Amino acid sequence: MWTFFWRALLGLAVAASALTPLQAMAASTSCSEETYLGRAIRLCPDAPASHGLLASSVFIDDVALVVLVRDGRYVTVLNQYVSHASLRDAARDAVSVLGGAALVPPEEQVLHPCG
Repeated sequence: MWTFFWRALLGLAVAASALTPLQAMAASTSCSEETYLGRAIRLCPDAPASHGLLASSVFIDDVALVVLVRDGRYVTVLNQYVSHASLRDAARDAVSVLGGAALVPPEEQVLHPCG
């Protein structure tokens, strides 16, 4: 079941992430930036959402992080079992999960065929 959910979500992310980070920033003037654990985080909470998906709202090192809004809380594709009260908390959790690994852009993510 989760495999189907995340495949559908990834399909939406690819479609919704057609904006480049610079275009997303231009569309949203209320972006904020911070450095957390040595990683650059940019939050654009006013970026448009599609089907509860915020594909151009959070960037880690200039790569879009796919975020789902569920019941007013934020869930990332990196930690689908924890929901956060704010985008900032979701982004910081994603950085912690990544450790030193690079975030793969949504359009380049490949899901394992077996689930």
